[in-house]
Amino acid sequence: MPALKKSKIGSREADPRGKSVHLVNEGRPARSRLARKRPPTRDTSGSFRRCFAVDAYVHFCRDRTPLEAIASSLTELFAPNLHEERISGMLAHYDFVNPDTMSYFSRRMEQAPRDANFALDYVKTRARTPAEREAVCNALIFKTNVLWVQLDALYHAYVDGHVPPGAFVPKDR
Repeated sequence: MPALKKSKIGSREADPRGKSVHLVNEGRPARSRLARKRPPTRDTSGSFRRCFAVDAYVHFCRDRTPLEAIASSLTELFAPNLHEERISGMLAHYDFVNPDTMSYFSRRMEQAPRDANFALDYVKTRARTPAEREAVCNALIFKTNVLWVQLDALYHAYVDGHVPPGAFVPKDR
């Protein structure tokens, strides 16, 4: 049984008190509407605060049980292939991207499998009851919904052409 270590899961340790923002079982159109409703805001330093989807995930990990918080990270099981595709696509299609700018994703190709294996082992060991297993499934659904909201927001900004004020604007726009 793996021990719950800060070095492995960082902020994914959760306090079981409180409520989280619920996006579970939202349909794709609802996610798109949510992504368009809240414009980014500036803090006093002039930089954008995290988007609400990231805030929802942080609150989820903080407010739910450690089992649910760790289960939500199981999306990392698919990260290495996605990162490899992302890196090659970005390097091939964007002149402002270089291997240095993609270093986070390059590192994640090795780190993600280790993190995902830890999470999978933890969940398989600790989700003993049907209610705990259902919570694990709902945590993973929640996380994939968060990822969809982020993708919808990026699509809305950079494909539909509604780039928020102060956000990155490609040179060709």
